[in-house]
Order: sequence, then C-alpha cells, then structure tokens
Amino acid sequence: LGIHEETGQKVAIKQIKKSEINTNALLAKEINIQKMLFHPYLTQLYGVIEKSENIFLISEYCSKGDIITNLIEKGNFKEDFSCKIFQQILSSLEYLHKNKIAHRDIKPENILLTENYDAKLTDFGLSKYYKENELLSTFCGSPIYASPEMLEGKKYNGTKIDIWGLGI
Repeated sequence: LGIHEETGQKVAIKQIKKSEINTNALLAKEINIQKMLFHPYLTQLYGVIEKSENIFLISEYCSKGDIITNLIEKGNFKEDFSCKIFQQILSSLEYLHKNKIAHRDIKPENILLTENYDAKLTDFGLSKYYKENELLSTFCGSPIYASPEMLEGKKYNGTKIDIWGLGI
C-alpha cells in the first residue's frame, strides 16, 4: 500500500527484485499488456519505477482484498453478489479476448474487490497475446484451476482456458 504524494490516492505497489526475475522479457510483456488495458474490471497500472535492484509496479489499490480471503473470512457469498462478481469478471475477459489476450491464471486470488465491492481482475504475469485460432502450449497458472487439456500437456485455446478458470 502506498499513497500518491500529489493526489493522496491509495495505490498498490508490487516490488519485484531484479535478481529474482527469470527474464526481463516476461516482466516487460506483463507491463506492456497492463499499460494498454483500460477496463472498469481490470486493475489499472499507473506507473513503473525502476531502481538499481528493484522494479516497482504502481497500480490501482483494491481495499477489500481478494475473493479467496473474503470467502475464508465471511463464508459463502449471497447469490446476487456472486452473480455481480461473475458478470464483472466475464466482462473483463470479453475485453481481454477482444484484444487477443489470454489471462491464463484466472483464480480467486487474482480477483480483487474495490471499496464498493466491484471486482477487478489482476496479475497479468502469465497473460499472452495470441493470434486468431492459435493454440497455446505453455503450462501455466495454478494446477487446481487448470483445464484438463492443460493438465494433459495438450495444446489449448487461451480463451477457453480463461473461461474454464472462471467456471472453477
């Protein structure tokens, strides 16, 4: 959690140690994807600060935490709230897919809640640009939310993987 000095707005700060990055290309891809996305149900990246040992991603702060923590602390959601969250994330996935981006890591930990309990999809580290009808092959994401074809090591449709994760 950080505070923007000029506006007083709360922001989320993700610190990445350069020594722990497997490849700068993956981080650059994540940053580039998030910089081009503007949707009400995706976390907004505000800026990137690079220092000698660390990179800091400054993004929208979602004060109510992630879905999984809320479920653990509060129990099952009411149906109307669950439908609202589901529809919001489905809207964000439709936007991603129209922009030829597969998220590939849809899970409750990557769905954050704002002060007003609106959903925001976050964490684009495993996202990938794809071409029409292109099948992907990299196993990624959390195995508990992975589709059967991904678990079997088969090529898969990135958009269908996202929908599978949303369903799970």
